[in-house]
Amino acid sequence: MTSSKFWCLAGAALLPAMILSAGMPAMAADPPPRQLSVNGHGEVAAPPDLAVISLGVEARADTAKAALAENSKAMAAVLARLQAVGVAEKDVQTTAFNIWPVQSNDPEGREPPKTIGYQVSNQVTVRLRQIDRVGAVLDQLVQEGANTMTGLAFQVAEPEPLQQQARDAAVADGLAKAKRYAAAAGVKLGPLQALSEAGGGGQPMPYARKVMAEALASDVPVAPGEATFSADVSLVFALD
Repeated sequence: MTSSKFWCLAGAALLPAMILSAGMPAMAADPPPRQLSVNGHGEVAAPPDLAVISLGVEARADTAKAALAENSKAMAAVLARLQAVGVAEKDVQTTAFNIWPVQSNDPEGREPPKTIGYQVSNQVTVRLRQIDRVGAVLDQLVQEGANTMTGLAFQVAEPEPLQQQARDAAVADGLAKAKRYAAAAGVKLGPLQALSEAGGGGQPMPYARKVMAEALASDVPVAPGEATFSADVSLVFALD
């Protein structure tokens, strides 16, 4: 009996609190912060000071030994010429060396393919730091035996300072946009909340691809143009 009375009293005491809790309105969620998001873009252009040339020697002969000897002789002359014109050893790198059989095929398919010779290819990548001499150097290399050319691009040897200028320009562009938008909307621009970078980078200027070097004329005319460095950023500002 005593126990029953205790539970009755406890229930009676809790009932007003439950009614009061049920009658109280829910706490309103905080409104989302007011923010302004913008993108900024920056570009910096500069004349290139480095030419990257991909070229090589291909030789064909009846035997692999003869093809290799002919190729090696011509490539040695090309490398010697590069050294003679002042290209440092660190700026010349072998990028591919291949030897394969040359086969003849019966157009009517009555006989199996026959090996009629061998071809050897030796390719190098050259960094030429005197870009005003690109045409003259190419002509000399052709005369020494270079007969394939797969690429010529103009770059900047020290790109980081220019890339940093592009980043600075991108941030300044984003900040200017944010100020204009805030003024147009009649709000006050608050502190920067977030900043991120996406994409961008230096862009080498290609000149030629898959061009036969043996077809180039003396003192080949080239146009280095400009190397462009770009940066894109996203900025998020608070609004007061």
